[in-house]
Amino acid sequence: MSIFADYSKYYDLLYQDKDYNSEVGFIDGLLKQYAKQPKTLLELGSGTGKHACLLAKKDYHVVGIDQSRTMLEMAGHLLAQEPQAAKQIRLFEGDVRTFEIKEQFDAAISLFHVLSYQTSNHDVEQMFETVKKHVKPSGIFIFDCWYGPAVLNQKPVVRYKRLENEILAVERVAVPTIDENANTVNVHYHLFVQEKPKLIFQKMEEDHLMRYYFLPELERICAAFSMKIELACEWLTQEPLSQDTWGACFVVRV
Repeated sequence: MSIFADYSKYYDLLYQDKDYNSEVGFIDGLLKQYAKQPKTLLELGSGTGKHACLLAKKDYHVVGIDQSRTMLEMAGHLLAQEPQAAKQIRLFEGDVRTFEIKEQFDAAISLFHVLSYQTSNHDVEQMFETVKKHVKPSGIFIFDCWYGPAVLNQKPVVRYKRLENEILAVERVAVPTIDENANTVNVHYHLFVQEKPKLIFQKMEEDHLMRYYFLPELERICAAFSMKIELACEWLTQEPLSQDTWGACFVVRV
């Protein structure tokens, strides 16, 4: 079962303040800078389809995969409202570690910390194997993840978030537990949901185990697959990595 089993139902509401336009602009800039006239993209962990939709509007052809059926259903609803973009997007239910399609792409992208959900060495290696199989030689792989020096410097803290729209009010409490020996943080989510206008309340809990990464280990993983990191920077800013860079971005030559 996907770890997003219940969480995904409220995903877009919880992240309605996420600036997808800026993120896609950032990715588009990296693609144009590091890839040769990229047109075809494989998105590993396509979620509710918002990145794919905006990339399609920039004339990319996107194949997205996600293991959450609920996320894919939400993406389907989005694409139904964007028929022109939908013509350039294909979505599949699948696991980033084992997905196979008889196509190769100019580039692969994996956003919003999908790599950090790969918590064992075997998981990470399988995901990189997926990239190696599906990206053309000298293509690129762009991903973001939690950056170890910042996680250890800042330390995860309990976070509270409340958002609502015309049909739902959602409160989320995120309680982290760090395991410095495993380089992971288990984030225990408490979700409290009110369905409007009725006073119907639901409570649910989910655990999201997240791995944080260090530059030398990512360099080693890339080298094992004959890949090379061409850019390591802060997500969205391209500033150098530091102890304050929780969200790191990497551009890898495949």
